[in-house]
Amino acid sequence: MEEAFGTANASSACDHRFSDVAALGIFTRERAVPLGCEDLSAKHRKEVTAIQSVLIGTSVLWAGAIIALFLALVREPTGGDLAGRELTANLFLLGLAAHCLHCSEEYVTRFSERFPSLFSLAPWPDDFYVVFNLIWLGVWIISAIGIKKGNRFAYFPAWFFAIGSVANGIGHPLLSVIAGGYFPGLITSPIVGVLGVMLLLRLRGSTRGVGAPASRISQR
Repeated sequence: MEEAFGTANASSACDHRFSDVAALGIFTRERAVPLGCEDLSAKHRKEVTAIQSVLIGTSVLWAGAIIALFLALVREPTGGDLAGRELTANLFLLGLAAHCLHCSEEYVTRFSERFPSLFSLAPWPDDFYVVFNLIWLGVWIISAIGIKKGNRFAYFPAWFFAIGSVANGIGHPLLSVIAGGYFPGLITSPIVGVLGVMLLLRLRGSTRGVGAPASRISQR
């Protein structure tokens, strides 16, 4: 609360000082900027630029999430097959282990800087990259537990993970070609991609179209 008031006061002070300086006719080459307010303005521009970079750079992920949501809505667990659900969940967890290795490789080799730069975007904040992946890791672990229990809602994160894993397996080699050499995440991406394909097939085999009769259940 105090920090928020402090920021507001600082912004207000800058506004008043800007007016005072403008009234005196003291200008920089582009505009009047009160002494001490440049850092605040630069910080604001940097934050806005970082947010834009994150939104544009992760747009492919959100497209994958929409596809996953569609699949989760039109397909439902076949039910009555505890062994099959456990197999699906265990494959999911194995994929998560590979994903952790993949994220570690990306973090160490500065994926959050290299990837945006390919598209002339600002680097992603380290905090965003770490928190984003940790949040989804938690969601996916809970999802794996839900799949074991036959919870239909648990399948959306699983579909999303599988689609994202396949995209990683294809995308990183392509990014390396574009970059003309090694690109962060390349080494572990084939493992993630193969496990993603396996999980996709497993999810397809353990679900059926909503309303489909039992006799038309997909082969597991």
